[in-house]
Amino acid sequence: MTLNVSYIVFEYLYRDAGNYKVFGEIWLTGSLTEQERVELVGSLESGEFFVAEQLEIPPLCEELYKLGGGRNQDDHAWHAFAGFRG
Repeated sequence: MTLNVSYIVFEYLYRDAGNYKVFGEIWLTGSLTEQERVELVGSLESGEFFVAEQLEIPPLCEELYKLGGGRNQDDHAWHAFAGFRG
């Protein structure tokens, strides 16, 4: 039995003020039309930025905290949309 499941990958990243980056992705079942993609990106701050927790998307900043020994003056809440795949 072959399952024909479509998906789209929402790629995003966290970049602190020191330009250290962590990349992530969310796999979503289904698909988006080009118009839906445009609307989704248009709903982001400046067409790019969002606070992951507000969208119930896992925040990536925790990974930098682990590497850097915790929060520092370069940290903030903003994540950036990187693109769609699929």
